[in-house]
Amino acid sequence: MVSVNKIILAGTVGSASVFEAEGRRLLRFTLATNRAYLDADNTPVVVTTWFNCKLWESRRCKFPEGLKKGDSVNLTGRMDSVRYDGDDGVTHTMYEVLVTSVRVVNERMELEKSDS
Repeated sequence: MVSVNKIILAGTVGSASVFEAEGRRLLRFTLATNRAYLDADNTPVVVTTWFNCKLWESRRCKFPEGLKKGDSVNLTGRMDSVRYDGDDGVTHTMYEVLVTSVRVVNERMELEKSDS
């Protein structure tokens, strides 16, 4: 049986921090995606979903220097689960996106290109 674990996201960076770990840089950031629809009363509804993302610096993926809150990005990666024991002794599971490629999108430039 074939299985696939691939995620493609386009959204807005909420926070971003770079750490040094295992001799390499690690970028941890949050990404917000929005889904809009009309409810039964034709009222617009926007639902925001937040993703925890991490990207290890490597030769295969260009490290996005200066990534900051508000940047629009497109990324691909895979979902991963992390289990940890909380202070209360309960085991928790957290899901995060292990990013394999990321591109910062300058929306203003894309709009200008489409207008010409």
